[in-house]
Amino acid sequence: MKSEEMMSTVEIQTGNMSAAIDCYYKRLERSEHPTGRFDKAGRWFPEDEEKCDCCFGLRAPSRAYPYSLMTHCRSINHIATLFSVDNSKMKSHIRSYNKLKKDVSKEA
Repeated sequence: MKSEEMMSTVEIQTGNMSAAIDCYYKRLERSEHPTGRFDKAGRWFPEDEEKCDCCFGLRAPSRAYPYSLMTHCRSINHIATLFSVDNSKMKSHIRSYNKLKKDVSKEA
């Protein structure tokens, strides 16, 4: 791989990681929501563009658990898959940020 191609790949991965982390915090704070719809029974289902491989095999929404897939679509695992970034690296970045945020709040 040429150095230009490697630089381009790194920029894309870094951009995707930043976007994924931004999306995670927005969904965590409920200022952004996964794309989906509610049926007449109040169960939430993700739209096709929100579905990923990680969504299959999970509990299907029911009257007892209408938000099972919405909760999953707010998870680090889902967002990492959605943005095509490494799950463990994303978790590491989030842990580092949370630690930094905690340390700064202690100083104040």
